[in-house]
Amino acid sequence: ERPRGRSAPLKGPPQEEPNRRSALLSVGEISEICPETTDFLCRDKKCIASHLVCDYKPDCSDRSDEAHCAQYTSTTGSCNFEISSGNWTTACSLTQDSEDDLDWAIGSRIPAEVLIPDSDHTPGSGQHFLYVNSSGSKEGSIARITTSKSFPASLGMCTVRFWFYMIDPRSMGILKVYTIEESGLNILVWSVIGNKRTGWTYSYVPLSSNSPFKVAFEADLDGNEDIFIALDDISFTPECVTGGPVPVQPSPCEADQFSCIYTLHCVPLSGKCDGHEDCIDGSDEMDCPLSPTPPLCSNMEFSCSTDECIPSLLLCDGVPDCHFNEDELICSNKSCSNGALVCASSNSCIPAHQRCDGFADCMDFQLDESSCSECPLNYCRNGGTCVVEKNGPMCRCRQGWKGNRCHIKFNPPTTDFTYAQNNIWTLLGIGLAFLMIHITVAVLCFLANRKVPIRKTEGSGNCAFVNPVYGNWSNPEKTESSVYSFSNPLYGTTSGSLDTLSHHLKQ
Repeated sequence: ERPRGRSAPLKGPPQEEPNRRSALLSVGEISEICPETTDFLCRDKKCIASHLVCDYKPDCSDRSDEAHCAQYTSTTGSCNFEISSGNWTTACSLTQDSEDDLDWAIGSRIPAEVLIPDSDHTPGSGQHFLYVNSSGSKEGSIARITTSKSFPASLGMCTVRFWFYMIDPRSMGILKVYTIEESGLNILVWSVIGNKRTGWTYSYVPLSSNSPFKVAFEADLDGNEDIFIALDDISFTPECVTGGPVPVQPSPCEADQFSCIYTLHCVPLSGKCDGHEDCIDGSDEMDCPLSPTPPLCSNMEFSCSTDECIPSLLLCDGVPDCHFNEDELICSNKSCSNGALVCASSNSCIPAHQRCDGFADCMDFQLDESSCSECPLNYCRNGGTCVVEKNGPMCRCRQGWKGNRCHIKFNPPTTDFTYAQNNIWTLLGIGLAFLMIHITVAVLCFLANRKVPIRKTEGSGNCAFVNPVYGNWSNPEKTESSVYSFSNPLYGTTSGSLDTLSHHLKQ
């Protein structure tokens, strides 16, 4: 092995002369037979090198080289890592090196790459890849995986294809591929240092050995935890297993079935491009024609993601009308009531009296001028009644509901609370009544004593009671002075005792 950071110059696959290659393609197009036994004939009669078949990227213009790939993906060591993280080494026929410093692990997210919506490379429904867990990395730390089984000796027949991803700010990380001879000799056959490309990068390596061999992938992080190295969609050509040319295997599926591309499964042909993934790898929904052009909605309608058009009046009203709630996802937190409409672009309420007045006050699909002469379907909720008024449809809500569409639950005061309030007012009324009666009696007695001089004798008790305000009126030692008497036609006397007053009253 050469010193760190350098690799042996590798001789790439033999390059054919341009004229000869052009002639070969021409022969292949006419005779439908590729000149080399290792070439692959595309469905459109073009020929490509066999190592480009089923490498998770289309090389034929008709993509026929990426169909019926189960023969390739089931080869020992081939793996797209769409499996449980607990048994991926067994399922992929790969082995973690027990003498290395770090481990490879299943991952699903590229760090610091928030702009990439899908971090995984595998086509279809892929979500996972293999990466080096750099936690605890130190200088000289490496992570290595090796094929569990050996490939037979072959010269230039076997090819490994793979995709790799590197985040290496200091250009110090190295990804290497080795062949391991039966004798234990490690031969470096490919390497890359500090890859500068963003995203997943494709590579393939022709493998040769005079004896059975294994293949190892090794990542050297040079002690930097900020280096990220990942692998995905590793595949070995079928020739790696046989050591010689392999005839193309026919599809195992019936004529009315679709052969899943990367797995040995057959699904009904009717399920191809039906919007539902029937293959585990999702390949039955790949390379489908574009869906029909969705119907165009009017300028007063909103287009849902399901191609349904709804009146713009229904936008931002607190009630989702699109299947995926898109009509409520574009809105602010503002809410309006009493027939006013929310205008999301201006974050304001359009008053009810400005609806259907012939002037668009909200530019969001002119929602204040939408559905002015009719009630949209299911406009009023929870038993509410829709009435078309001069300002458009309005809802009359049942008891317990409110909001422009009767969609807000309203809890009126409970019976117990009302009963308690009534009891409080009743008690207050009774208390006030007793107080008024007491005050009235006191005032009458006071006036009576002021108008009629009273000479009380001991033991008399007429209108006598103790009151802290007016003093003791029943004191026999005190009599009213005639000085305060005056003539009153009602009583007919100006002075005298209670007996005199009583005598007059009897007359």
